Amino acid sequence: MKIAKSLFIGTGSLVLAGFALTLLAPKALHAMVATLVQVANTSSNPAIVSNMDDPGRIPYQSQVAIVPSTCNSEDCQSTFPTVPANHRLVVLHLAADFAFGSAPGQVNLEYGGPGFSGGLSAAPAALKNAFFSQFLVQFELPVQFYVDAGQSFLVKTQASSGLGVLGTVTATGYMVDCSAALCSAIAH
Repeated sequence: MKIAKSLFIGTGSLVLAGFALTLLAPKALHAMVATLVQVANTSSNPAIVSNMDDPGRIPYQSQVAIVPSTCNSEDCQSTFPTVPANHRLVVLHLAADFAFGSAPGQVNLEYGGPGFSGGLSAAPAALKNAFFSQFLVQFELPVQFYVDAGQSFLVKTQASSGLGVLGTVTATGYMVDCSAALCSAIAH
């Protein structure tokens, strides 16, 4: 009986030691590794970190006017400002807001720059403004194109039967600061 009791206590002790080892060993190992790899981020000596998905992004929004002085016999066009040095512009959205002297029918919006072009042809509903006797047209165009430093892009608008176009085109997206993160060459 005494031998059985000793054997039972010994086996129980081994089982308890095994449980304690499985519970405490990972924490002890983690504590040891954590002391080896510890980054102190103080204001006097900050850690250098970067976000690979956001290398110096700057929100961008610009608007150009479409007025009769920017029109010729075929279309009206305006040029957006030149992209500053050490930057790349990524345009993600164009929004148009036009007023025509008569019902415009089909409206074309084209954009282009060095190595790219695109556009939209649509017959959007024109809302007649009775007070000013104008036909108002608004539409949006999701895009994605890139313009490098020192370059710009232009937008053109045409209407199949509308005369006297006035309006604006707004471009939104972001600029990448190429001095914060290297801008790779764009394959056209």
